[in-house]
Amino acid sequence: MYDEATGFTAEDRSAVAIQGKFGHIDKSGKVRTPLTYDFASYYQHGLSMVRMKDKYGFIDTTNRLIIYDEAFPFDRVTTIVERYWIRYELSLDGREKFTGFSYKLDAVLIILGLLLFIWLSSLTQRMISKFRPVR
Repeated sequence: MYDEATGFTAEDRSAVAIQGKFGHIDKSGKVRTPLTYDFASYYQHGLSMVRMKDKYGFIDTTNRLIIYDEAFPFDRVTTIVERYWIRYELSLDGREKFTGFSYKLDAVLIILGLLLFIWLSSLTQRMISKFRPVR
């Protein structure tokens, strides 16, 4: 009946897939999360990680959805998520704590810093050459 299925968890849910679309069923076979996601993990700590196109998120057993640009599964009571190139530590109760910037933003800032350094170095060389006595 299903192309893929996980075991049932403490939340009485199993992640299932048909033709590449994922959702969840309960032990009676009733669909609890519509099979609309590109990926859905099994439930852990009351949450399932899902992917929709290029976004990630978490759904609870009431199908409340929180969306992020990047996310990691809950291996502990917190996980790392990213939204708009800013990283947060997400707790099971939904609280976000700022932890830093995305590696993408770090790379952009490093490149901008390098370009600024090159520009200032070039500007300094031109200023020095203007005031250097001619021999």
